[in-house]
Amino acid sequence: MSESAGSSFIRKISGTLFIVALGFVMVAWIKVSQPFDPDQVKPASGRLDEIAIADAKKMPAFAGSVVTLAYHGVSDTDHAGTTLSRELFAEHMRAMKTAGFQTVTLDQVQKLVNGESVELPPKALLLTFDGGHITDWTNVDPVLKELGFNAVTFLTTSEIVQAGTPSYFLSFDQLKKLRGTGRWEFGSHTDDSANSVDVPGDVGVSFTNRMMVDGEPETPEQWDDRITADLARTQDFFKKHLGGPAVAFSYPNGDPRNSNNLDRIQVRTEKLLKSAGFDYAFYGEDVPSGQVDGVTKNSNRYRLPRIGVRSTTTVATLLKDVRGTIPAPPPANLTQVKWTGPYTVACQTLKGNLYVYSREYGNCKLDTVNTTRWRDYTLSTVIKAPINRQIAFFSVRDGEGATHTGSLVVAVGRDEMVVRQTLNGGDLVKELGKADLAASPTRTVAIKVSGTGPDNTLVVNITGMAQPLTVKFLPEIVAGGVKFGVDGYLKPLTFFKPQLKIDQEVAP
Repeated sequence: MSESAGSSFIRKISGTLFIVALGFVMVAWIKVSQPFDPDQVKPASGRLDEIAIADAKKMPAFAGSVVTLAYHGVSDTDHAGTTLSRELFAEHMRAMKTAGFQTVTLDQVQKLVNGESVELPPKALLLTFDGGHITDWTNVDPVLKELGFNAVTFLTTSEIVQAGTPSYFLSFDQLKKLRGTGRWEFGSHTDDSANSVDVPGDVGVSFTNRMMVDGEPETPEQWDDRITADLARTQDFFKKHLGGPAVAFSYPNGDPRNSNNLDRIQVRTEKLLKSAGFDYAFYGEDVPSGQVDGVTKNSNRYRLPRIGVRSTTTVATLLKDVRGTIPAPPPANLTQVKWTGPYTVACQTLKGNLYVYSREYGNCKLDTVNTTRWRDYTLSTVIKAPINRQIAFFSVRDGEGATHTGSLVVAVGRDEMVVRQTLNGGDLVKELGKADLAASPTRTVAIKVSGTGPDNTLVVNITGMAQPLTVKFLPEIVAGGVKFGVDGYLKPLTFFKPQLKIDQEVAP
């Protein structure tokens, strides 16, 4: 090939490559310059195996209760712990459909907690999504449409963007489209206080924590002013864009008591929510441990429970958690049910007795039993008198299986008995009474709990007491099961023939 021919060939190749590259650039420019408006995606199959189908079909109904699930994003590209894959989400929804659940509306839930007459399906379900993510439109809504479900999305209102703006959150146009389907309702997840911020010595959610301002922590009054302004902004958004104020709210990060640096955080937030026009609020971003209740007429309107769902929540786990919302009757025999404790505690039943062994303080509880209807009852057993510094513990109306974080604890030592009430997972502890115990080789223990509200009463009668001890306790400790515990001395403590006699269950 001559030098001129070679040069001509090179020029042709270079020209062709230039045109191809220019084409790629133009395609990319056209794609980037187009408004961001992703289409809805065809639902994943969500095919269930035979075991899941059989498990779902065995789901019992519980009249007057609404199972509430808390989701966030649904995506195959976002791998956050709160984001489900499209396939897993479709499996969840098909499992709930197979189990016979029908979705309800916020209006039905509001009437339920208001104590008004409301018609609910035998298996009522409220689907909720926190944050107002774009996947509510792209990936969730097609599944709802296919299965005939409705849902609620709780919007972080400052995150809603103009149409065409690339964002992790919904646009105003997509919000309008969701509203137009008739399948979606809307509540608030704050305006701009669902994010994590610097707090004194840590990082925390700004809604429930005093932030650092100019190097100093906010005062409680500054926090109050900031959250009041946030709730006012989110309500302005609803009035302007959704036709009226929001009545439903979901707490960022679940239960506000779990991560906060303010005293009486629940009381503070409830007061501000009520002042801002919110009629009820939902817990439930946290992954459930043990049991989460359904929403009933007895639920606290500003502490409505939800089952928090994560990327690791399998269909089997979801169905187990949903089944756990159904209140269980008290067992006829306390030694014929499963007791469990932390890794430092061994719980064993044998010949009608319960044995508790622990190297340090520990207790045994009923395994994943919903005790929300256990209210008035008498717990009785016989123990050998604790030796040395060993202490026997009894918890009644324990909130772990009853969607509150309080309990009544009776501690029995060698020569003294003490009664305490706890709230907020043990953050608030108060001694209610104590009594001396005369020497005795064994002690018969009878603990009777009864009443509601200001009439809540605990009566303790133990061998060696001069007379029974009667105390009043907090109205918040409304119901719950029992625990047996021990502290000190490396020897099992035996609770002989433990019995639970129910006098009154909470009405469904």
